[in-house]
Amino acid sequence: LCETLTFTDHVQEWIAEKGRIIDGASIPRALWTAVGSPYTGRYWRPSIIHDIACEEAQSDGARRNADKMFYRACRSEGLSRVESAILYCGVRFGAWISGGHLAEEPEFPRVTEDSSDDYQQKLFAEITQEVVRDADRLSAFPEETEADVLEEAFDASLAKLMRRKKSDASATYLA
Repeated sequence: LCETLTFTDHVQEWIAEKGRIIDGASIPRALWTAVGSPYTGRYWRPSIIHDIACEEAQSDGARRNADKMFYRACRSEGLSRVESAILYCGVRFGAWISGGHLAEEPEFPRVTEDSSDDYQQKLFAEITQEVVRDADRLSAFPEETEADVLEEAFDASLAKLMRRKKSDASATYLA
């Protein structure tokens, strides 16, 4: 980074210090067509701060807070609720496929970074469609709780989808 980037929300001040090495937004390659590539879009500043926060996260809770900050930072950059919700789903999905999600429910089929792009895209689309469908209702909540509502919706959508997939005897899962 050539300059320090900061974002302050109702939780804390998030800092990506000058001199840190970055590699662009951590978007699974399979999702680039749906969300964008690592170096494009109005979310580049939030993505840098988010990546640094994720590197420093020492727990699933800290990672989840970084993901919610990413949603709020995207909103502060002028992205709509729907755009920000899709991007939020992307970072949560990325955390899940890298092993940082649903650890408390190991019976669910796993998707990994090595799973086929088509399979990742299909699951992401199914989860995100349900979450984003209700994104406009976020305006009914105080701004500082929108990301909490999204987190609950994402977790519920993912759990519902995984239960359905698990019960489908004909489904094939890549481990």
